[in-house]
Amino acid sequence: MSASKRSAFSLLGQPQPLPDDDAPSVETPRVRPAPHEAAEPASTAEPHPSPRGDKAPPGTIRLNEAAGRSLWEAFAAEKATNPFLSYRQFASDVIARGLKARARAHR
Repeated sequence: MSASKRSAFSLLGQPQPLPDDDAPSVETPRVRPAPHEAAEPASTAEPHPSPRGDKAPPGTIRLNEAAGRSLWEAFAAEKATNPFLSYRQFASDVIARGLKARARAHR
C-alpha cells in the first residue's frame, strides 16, 4: 500500500482536543414558553433524569493540555508492553490510584 493511500488514523497518535464547551459554535434560538405553560418553581420541579440514570457519573472528563499530554504519553508507553490495554482502562486505573494516594495523603 502506498503512503498516500494510508489512513491518517493511528491508535498511538496524539488525540485532538475537543472544542471548548463554554463557547457554543452555533447560536441556539431561545424559545419562549407558551402563556398557558406556567413554569413550576425550581424547588418543586422534577429534575430531568439523565439518559444513564440519576446515579451514573459522567464518563468523559476534560483535562488541561499538559495533563492530557502526560497521560497520553504514559498510556503509549504502557500500551507498548500490553497491546490489549485500552485508553479507558489505563485512564481509569490512573484515576483510581491517584484518588487512593490523595485519600492517604489527607489522613
